[in-house]
Amino acid sequence: MLVTFHTNAWSSITMFGDVAVTLLKMAGHSGTVPSAMLAADIPAALERLEHKLAATGVEIKGIRAFGRISKTRTIRRPWGSGCEPIR
Repeated sequence: MLVTFHTNAWSSITMFGDVAVTLLKMAGHSGTVPSAMLAADIPAALERLEHKLAATGVEIKGIRAFGRISKTRTIRRPWGSGCEPIR
C-alpha cells in the first residue's frame, strides 16, 4: 500500500504504507488510512513526531514549513556520511 500526504502548503508526499502509518502513530494519530488532520493539530503532532524520532537517536535536518514554524534539524544516516535537507 502507498500513502500520499496532501496539503495546499507543500507538494504531495507518497510513502510506503507501513512507514507512513508508523510516522502517523509516532505523531499521535490513530494511523487510520485514509484520514485527515486539522491544520491546528499539525504543530503538536510535529512536536510529538520529533520527540519520538529523537528518542530513536535519529537526528533530523530540514526546515519545517508548517505555518510560522521554522526550525532546523540534522539527519544522521548510519549508512552514509552525507546529509541532505528535507523539503
